[in-house]
Amino acid sequence: MNDSFPTTLIFTIVALALVLTLAWLIVRFLAGLGNRIHSGTGISIQSSQPVSTRSKLLVIRYREHDYLLGVSPEQINLIDKHPATNTNGNGSSADTPVEP
Repeated sequence: MNDSFPTTLIFTIVALALVLTLAWLIVRFLAGLGNRIHSGTGISIQSSQPVSTRSKLLVIRYREHDYLLGVSPEQINLIDKHPATNTNGNGSSADTPVEP
């Protein structure tokens, strides 16, 4: 064997570790960038309910309204729209007093 083989092997392992670390950092940065881009749109997903393996129902809040959407790989359908209501942790309206 050649004396440079261990050096080459160590260099290859270090280079591979560096590439994997950079890939991991790039993926984390891009994921954080996507969250920052969408956070200012005023659109939020209130709830999601799977209907089948490829379809689901979503409640989306946008500009003080809740939208019930049917989402499938082929299309998105608006099922219902109503003014948004704020709810507290136990599911009742924030405007309705909760009795102990």
